[in-house]
Amino acid sequence: MTDRDWRAGLDGDWGADRATADWRALAPHAAEDLRRLDPQNRRVEILGPLGLPTVFVPRNGGMEAFVVVHPFWRLDEAARSGDVLGRTACETGVDDVFWVDTFEVARRPVRAIGNARARPPERF
Repeated sequence: MTDRDWRAGLDGDWGADRATADWRALAPHAAEDLRRLDPQNRRVEILGPLGLPTVFVPRNGGMEAFVVVHPFWRLDEAARSGDVLGRTACETGVDDVFWVDTFEVARRPVRAIGNARARPPERF
């Protein structure tokens, strides 16, 4: 985490470090845990250049997307509008895109979606 060039898998290099080696297997499980909270109404799709699991949740007559991300990824405005995350957000096809990390989903799946909705964009 002290290496400014380390991307924690955001560059697609999952095997470069132990902190990212198993994340590709954990992320779909996290998305499925969120889907199972309301299986009749939620669905999971794999989107973007990295194939990120994304949970679609109906709300107020529309749809929200919750992209599952690595807990070490920067999610500030520059990162969210960058190539990987920006393209993933565009592929959702919805206006309300949120970011939820696997650490939070694993520990607080019920609260993870509410926390993602409430998190101000500048708090990443």
